[in-house]
Amino acid sequence: MNGFCKRILAIVLCSAFVFSIGGIVVSGKGNFNLKEIKTRIFDNTKNILIDKEIDDYGSGMDIFLSALISQDADSENTYTVTVEGFGKGRDNEAEGSVEDYKVKQSREVTLYTRAPIYIPFVLKYPCTAETNYTVTVTQKDTGKKLTKTVKSPHGFCNLN
Repeated sequence: MNGFCKRILAIVLCSAFVFSIGGIVVSGKGNFNLKEIKTRIFDNTKNILIDKEIDDYGSGMDIFLSALISQDADSENTYTVTVEGFGKGRDNEAEGSVEDYKVKQSREVTLYTRAPIYIPFVLKYPCTAETNYTVTVTQKDTGKKLTKTVKSPHGFCNLN
């Protein structure tokens, strides 16, 4: 590469850096983060979030799960956020067999800045002794993935 091409390349790279730090959103890739996953109970009879179950049998409740994501640069990136939940079913003398709990939802979200945002999901309430939720964030352009799993403190309908 000759000296002229090197100078043009340097100018282009410096301009891209100046634009990105100057608050102008530029398209690009970069690192992203899945910072935390929170679960609460959604009382679907009153349209409010609560911290304690309102019914021993799981009626009138859903799981409200939110995943906090961010990126390391002020650039436009689209992500697919997927949550999958699983809980092992059980046999119950009074009610019979309780099926395995399986749920999967996805959302697409575009971030433009470094500011973290919560991505919300409303999921069916599980009647299993233990339920794990796995959240996967996939950057659309690059296919990069981050995954995190949490055990839910909510679940287990009293069916005996």
